[in-house]
Amino acid sequence: MATAGLVTIAEAEVIVEPGALDPNHIVTPGVYVQHLVQASGRVKDIEQRTVRSQESATVPA
Repeated sequence: MATAGLVTIAEAEVIVEPGALDPNHIVTPGVYVQHLVQASGRVKDIEQRTVRSQESATVPA
């Protein structure tokens, strides 16, 4: 969507110096980002907490 939008705002928990991240792990290239906002301490509604390991989960037949 960043390529189709007029303005892209990226929210980051941690802002690091240029070159500190592996380019292969970047989802949205910086050329598409016009604004950068540092996230504050808040509840992350999208993320889900895992309470048990994958090995202990049973798959219904």
